Amino acid sequence: MQSDEEEPPVCRLSHPAHPHTLSRRTGKNPPSGCFACGEEKIAATFYYLCTTCDVEFHNHCHRWPRKMIHPFHPQHPLIFSVLNHETGIIYDCNLDNFMEVFTADSGIPDQVWDGSELEWEPEEFVETEEDVAPFKKVGDDLIKHSCHEHHLRLDKYNGVRDAEKQCQACTLHIDSRDFYNCVQCDYFLHEVCANLPRKLDHALHNHPLVLDPSPHQEHLHRFTKCLVCSRRFTGFTYKCCKDGCEDESDKEFRVDVRCILVPDYFTHKSHEHPLFIPISTGEAMIFCEGCKGRSACYHLQCTSCDFAICYECATIPDKLHNKYDVHQPLSLCYGEVSDETYWCEVCEENLDQRKWFYTSNKPCITIHRSCVFGPSAYVKPGYTFQSFFFSAEVVSNTSNTRPTCCHCGCRCSSSVYFEVSTETHICSLSCLLGES
Repeated sequence: MQSDEEEPPVCRLSHPAHPHTLSRRTGKNPPSGCFACGEEKIAATFYYLCTTCDVEFHNHCHRWPRKMIHPFHPQHPLIFSVLNHETGIIYDCNLDNFMEVFTADSGIPDQVWDGSELEWEPEEFVETEEDVAPFKKVGDDLIKHSCHEHHLRLDKYNGVRDAEKQCQACTLHIDSRDFYNCVQCDYFLHEVCANLPRKLDHALHNHPLVLDPSPHQEHLHRFTKCLVCSRRFTGFTYKCCKDGCEDESDKEFRVDVRCILVPDYFTHKSHEHPLFIPISTGEAMIFCEGCKGRSACYHLQCTSCDFAICYECATIPDKLHNKYDVHQPLSLCYGEVSDETYWCEVCEENLDQRKWFYTSNKPCITIHRSCVFGPSAYVKPGYTFQSFFFSAEVVSNTSNTRPTCCHCGCRCSSSVYFEVSTETHICSLSCLLGES
């Protein structure tokens, strides 16, 4: 018998307005076979029966949805269609050839299905390109972007004039590509960042995501990281548009634009085979070929072998302009096998050439990735963070004399530092939060 506190399960074939309660029956296997997975035998002590629909379910199979939205195929719903006893349970689309197979033992990962049954739900309004377009053209090379109050003009990059400008969306420096420049204030966007839609579906999450242009300026000790790459940031983000959607740690799903720009399926320069976003339960440990670290995190997996990289490695640029590139941009090297000793030009410490690093051949320069970006690479100057006892302003670190961090005692080497007062400087968010 079920306890009074436990909600009785409902038959998936019934309408929500008139649900059919499943009856619990003693016995290992449904006599007629499980309606969901099609199997007759399973190690269990009971099963469920719908007396109205005359169908039976294993004790865990009654939860399978009849209809759902898949993040890899958001344009149409998938329908529970075929019971394949050898490969698993098949969901397919009635309008095209998309199909997904799940096993009865593993179930549907949370990344794919949020637990909502869409069988009796009305079809959602299909948004047009105009509804999600980020800007409107108001003239030749002139736009009105939804994230800014002034008009933006498309400009050509000038290395002397634009070297210190940063993109408001991804926070990286404006480089050799075309970019949008505000005609009235210091507001800049890479052309690709300006074209990010206001709403999209992505394989990283099972709900639609909306663009949030405002920096996450909440209390410093609750300052949010990107849930995909774990980096702190002050640029544009995409967040889940469904109320109450949180992960197991009660964190809102929020991802920065650099991770959003990674394609679902592509060939990375570090590997010969295509990579894709796997459907992960978050439990499997992966070995990242870029940073040589092990973690259970969002990652990209090879379609043909065990090669995998984390999102932090996947989203760093392969070329960048930097103060250390005297003659040409720095290039990302995807690791080398050599008996020579490599030294970092910045910190003057040994460099592990098996890990990805930046290099320039003229002159010969090798630099740690961490030394190129620093601890606060994705935090733009001009923002102020609040704490219980103080506020800290992000300041550009461009003077000839590097200030000393009051927490760790080291010189502030990153492109920005945090100024608590005219006498108190902090080199990074980690020191500001007391994490190091």
